[in-house]
Formats: sequence, C-alpha cells, structure tokens
Amino acid sequence: MTTVDGPTLSERELRILAEIEEELRADGKLDRELSTMHPGLPSRAGRAVQAAGRVSPAVPIVLVMLSLSLALAAPHDHTVSALVVFSVIWASTVLLLGARLAVHRATRAGGDYSD
Repeated sequence: MTTVDGPTLSERELRILAEIEEELRADGKLDRELSTMHPGLPSRAGRAVQAAGRVSPAVPIVLVMLSLSLALAAPHDHTVSALVVFSVIWASTVLLLGARLAVHRATRAGGDYSD
C-alpha cells in the first residue's frame, strides 16, 4: 500500500518508530523544547535579502548598463571618482543579483528565505 508521501511503514518499522519516539519523550527537557518550538522571525540579514530579492528586474539591468558605461569611461578619465562610482555600482549590482538568486532558489525549493 502506498500513500501520497510514498509507501506506508510495515508493522516492524512502526514498532521501531514508536520505541524511538518513546525514548525521546523520556527526555523531559528535549520533549518540552521540541513541543514548544516555533519558527522565529527572519534575521535582519534575511529581511534585507528578501527585500533586495523583490526588486524589479529592471534595476539590476540598469545597474549593469551603468557599470559597463563607467568601466568604458573610467580608463579615459583616469579619475579616482569615476573608479569609485564604478566600484559602488558594480558591488550593488552583484549584491542585488545575489539576493535575487537566493530568494529565487528558496522560493523554488518551496520555502521562504529567512536566513
């Protein structure tokens, strides 16, 4: 017999599982911690990644275009400010794309990105 989750457990497997559960419940502290456990709120970093992952796809595209134009202009200008602006835009582009990828992978796996 099979269920939605796969084949059901045999009588022997059910007995073994019951014994394991009984032994685990014998540890009162562990049983109390597990029964009162609840998922926490996402960390600050998790919330930041979630917010960055929800940014419109147009934003990273515009940032990539700005980075490329500054990368092409910076060698001709030879100014520190052009290189600094390029570095800041490039770093934000990489971070945004990384956050979008992390959120995409988490939601695709059926979860919610929290950390």
